[in-house]
Amino acid sequence: MCYSSHVQFNILNKNLVNFLDEYLYKQISTIPRHLRPVLINKIDLTAQNYLNSFKKNYIENPDKALSIHPDELKQPFIIYETLLSYLNAMGSHSNSQSNFNTRCKLLSSLVPMKDENIKEFLDESTGNFHLLSCIYEIIFNKLSFPGNRRIILNHYYGYSVKYEKLSQMELAEKLNVSQSTIKYAALVLERKVNDIITKFKVLVSHYSYNSKYLLNGELIMITPVMFNCIRRDESADDITTCFVARVFSIIYNYKLIALGSDGKEVYWLIKQGTKNSKINILFYNRIKRKIESSQRTMGNKIISDNLSKLLEEGNDRIREDTQG
Repeated sequence: MCYSSHVQFNILNKNLVNFLDEYLYKQISTIPRHLRPVLINKIDLTAQNYLNSFKKNYIENPDKALSIHPDELKQPFIIYETLLSYLNAMGSHSNSQSNFNTRCKLLSSLVPMKDENIKEFLDESTGNFHLLSCIYEIIFNKLSFPGNRRIILNHYYGYSVKYEKLSQMELAEKLNVSQSTIKYAALVLERKVNDIITKFKVLVSHYSYNSKYLLNGELIMITPVMFNCIRRDESADDITTCFVARVFSIIYNYKLIALGSDGKEVYWLIKQGTKNSKINILFYNRIKRKIESSQRTMGNKIISDNLSKLLEEGNDRIREDTQG
């Protein structure tokens, strides 16, 4: 078969392609067992391979399709058409209601929330989707966890004002377990939460944060003004600055840096892939002066281990730029 007959993937974003692959993987059990070897490549199980296999074997080969009972081809054909609709929606930059509905349908197959419930977070008066409120609802009210992991999620990360933020030591004492148990559970929970947030890249073309809060620069600070506007606009009284910073860092591909000062944390977003850039040099020098000034004034150590490491990396980058 010539290459031109293949289904073309007009999606360049790897995450979106992976979402289609995940949708297909969840549908395998609905395909008649004897048809799976024809449609599914176990070594390279991808949506693109499925679309091309179905097209080659049944769309472009009607005689072969007629030799199979219609009921057996019904579900594989539904999967084929659904994947095509998702592919077209993902490859389009349209902000139409139809595009939004299709993306919501795909998202609902990836996260524990029905598409009609996801749509409830769209403000029809402005056309803005309340991403942070929706993700918060899933994390704190939809996800289920075994044992003490719900308690750890609620208290360890500081994503919600409803729950007091506790350290690993405090949680270990509270739950009567070792700190290593808390540390392991926290890592598992972090991967789970980050995965949920990543899935919302499906709707990225329907967010207004980029234009409203200028989330397209190389260096961004989550300011109190920005945070208060988001809480007000989304009626999200329970979210924290930390939660906003985490969601934005994943959705928009930023490195998240939390800088401690006067017992508080300031959250900065640095665009991925901007090593040795002038903006990084400016950032590190500015923060270093700020911290050194605070040290002289306060007379105590307020630089965390993470911040010390960050400044050391920044100094290395500055030296590389200077020598280059």
